[in-house]
Order: sequence, then structure tokens, then C-alpha cells
Amino acid sequence: MAGRPRKPSELRLLEGNRGKRPIPKVPKAEPLTEHPPGVLDAEGRAEWRRVTKAWSRQGILIETDRATLLAYCLTWQTYIGAYRRGDVPSNGIMQQFTQLVTRLGLSPVDRARLSPKEEKADGGGIASILQEQAPNQRVARK
Repeated sequence: MAGRPRKPSELRLLEGNRGKRPIPKVPKAEPLTEHPPGVLDAEGRAEWRRVTKAWSRQGILIETDRATLLAYCLTWQTYIGAYRRGDVPSNGIMQQFTQLVTRLGLSPVDRARLSPKEEKADGGGIASILQEQAPNQRVARK
């Protein structure tokens, strides 16, 4: 099946359900808080800690994302290692890096889409719901 890969339900909830399609329920999992795997070098471990610190608090990065995060950190350490040796990373590494950044929501565009909706200060109610649906129309009150 060609096209974009499906977004995880957690990301769709954070972005808001613009398409109004049903969002499948995903079993809850614990946030990913474990230490970096030993296969990573110092650069990879530092990146692992940075990403898990940022995303685990918000419940975006969970235990089942471990393999994707590991692939990202391995690609990161390869990318940084090439620059430190004075080499230019290959196009394959760059493409893999870009795909993993997008999957994990690490680019500025992806983060902008993840902004949680703000809570209304007016206490909610039917009037605020109607106002959200039709902001240019007046809501009749008794």
C-alpha cells in the first residue's frame, strides 16, 4: 500500500482529530525510561537520554518505541561520527535519519503539529461548544 504511513493514535489525539475519523484505541503502555542500550557509543547514549527525557514525560515515547528510538540513535551516532572524521554522510544515512526524525516527531514541523489543545477558562458548557463550532455566529442565550 503506497502513501504516507499511519500516524500513531497518540499523535493524532495531540494534534486534534481534524478529519473527524474514529481514532483506534491503543493499549496503554509505560513510558520509555530505561537506560540506553550498550550498543550505543557516547553520542548515541546522549541522544537517547535527550529524546527519552523530552518525550517520555508527555507519554509520546513508550516501551514499544524502543526499537525505533534505537535505530534513530544508531543513525545519529553514524551521522555525527562521519562528520567528526571529516566524511560526508551517505545519502542512505541521511534518508534514514530524516525518516526516523519524522517518525519520532523530532522535527520542528512535527512538533508544531503536536501542540496540545488549551483548556478553556470559561468552564465549558454547551454555549462554548457551539461557539467553537460556529465562531462567527451568535449563540442564543435565555
